[in-house]
Amino acid sequence: MLIAAARRIGPVRLGLGLPVLPFELRVRLAWWAEMRGRRPRTLSEHVRHRMTFDRRPILATCCDKRAAREFVAERVGRDVLPALHAVVADVSELDRRALPREFVLKPSHASGGVIVVSEAAPLDAPQPRPTFSWHWYHVHPDRLDWDAVTATARQWLSRRYGAWTLEWGYLGVPRRLMVKELLDHVPDDIKLLVFDGVPRALFRVSGRGSGDLRTEFFTSDWQSLDLRVNDSRPPDRTLPRPPTLERMLDVGARIGRGLDFIRVDLYDVQGRVVFGELTAYPFGGLPAFQPSSFEAEFGGYWPR
Repeated sequence: MLIAAARRIGPVRLGLGLPVLPFELRVRLAWWAEMRGRRPRTLSEHVRHRMTFDRRPILATCCDKRAAREFVAERVGRDVLPALHAVVADVSELDRRALPREFVLKPSHASGGVIVVSEAAPLDAPQPRPTFSWHWYHVHPDRLDWDAVTATARQWLSRRYGAWTLEWGYLGVPRRLMVKELLDHVPDDIKLLVFDGVPRALFRVSGRGSGDLRTEFFTSDWQSLDLRVNDSRPPDRTLPRPPTLERMLDVGARIGRGLDFIRVDLYDVQGRVVFGELTAYPFGGLPAFQPSSFEAEFGGYWPR
């Protein structure tokens, strides 16, 4: 009966469709509703298999942005870590006067919620506001509404991430706020897809907060791939090879050693490689690549 209900609801909506059921039951129903006993083949299927069955503590470490910093420091050194201005469990512990003019505020226990305070932001950029969703905000320091920031941060701390999205690794992460250094007015992300310590592909995300968000995919030797994520803009095939690419590939390989798969997010900041975060469940386990043939190609790299 439950399996039949799961198939009617569909695996994508199951986290919302049956919230009263225990987490482990919901995540397994979602898996069986979609896979019907098949083995995972594509990257998204492997990720959802991980979401359903993999309970290794290292995945929780990767989902905890504070703990991930220490894991990365042990593997590649602290020089890749951005400066950390504050880590607090209560909004009242945040003191605007003690923070630099520009900074990045995010929850350590969730994905998607970010407040970037930067002089590169438009003066009329919308202020943060507490909502059910986890949003990315880019605000100018001269127009920053601190009450709006603290209200949004309080909302973040009030919520547990992962239960609705079926991402187990987030469930036990302590709820904290992190204030980090702003890197060069919102630099482009370089996201490495690392399989058992081997970076197989990467993508660059540019234009955050500008209204012109772009995602460009490359092989590990910087050959452009005819690949898009969901409805992202067409890739720019003229992007120059980053001067720190070899260093980034080495950092990604060392971080991902011994892990079947992890996405390693890095930045190139004026020749300095800086760690962003680790992602155990990219795109929440949903198919995101167009054309879909890349789902199978990347899934083939997942160690058996």
